[in-house]
Amino acid sequence: LSGGGVVRNSSGEVLFGFTLPFGVRTNMEVEALALLEGIQLCTERGLSTVEIETDSNALVLMLHGKAQVPWRLWRSFTRIRQLSLGKQFTFTHVFQEANAVADALATLASSSQRSSVFSVSQLPNHIRGLVALDRAQLPYIRMISPP
Repeated sequence: LSGGGVVRNSSGEVLFGFTLPFGVRTNMEVEALALLEGIQLCTERGLSTVEIETDSNALVLMLHGKAQVPWRLWRSFTRIRQLSLGKQFTFTHVFQEANAVADALATLASSSQRSSVFSVSQLPNHIRGLVALDRAQLPYIRMISPP
């Protein structure tokens, strides 16, 4: 499995995106590790007020203390909490349709099997297209091949 994320400024402009291959992990491990990587990248860049959106409602519930954290995720959650101290990080659930750029980056990580950090100009064209649709607040259409 793999993960990815995108960091935007308050105007919605992309600051950077990232990809990470994780190998054999559970979906929740991948969600937590991708979140941790995003927080680490924000911290390294001096960003201290960050709204974090994820399409994993279970992860948001765990972060808010409303669901139990599985033992496999304790190390990641401990690190997320440490990095969040003294910062204004908010965690919100968004539907998968609002997370198209991050999902596309995760798919890229899966195919490339490389960890990368991209500026907006370095993003692949199809991901820049999704960024443009997001910025214009337009829906996107995902084509699914018939079985």
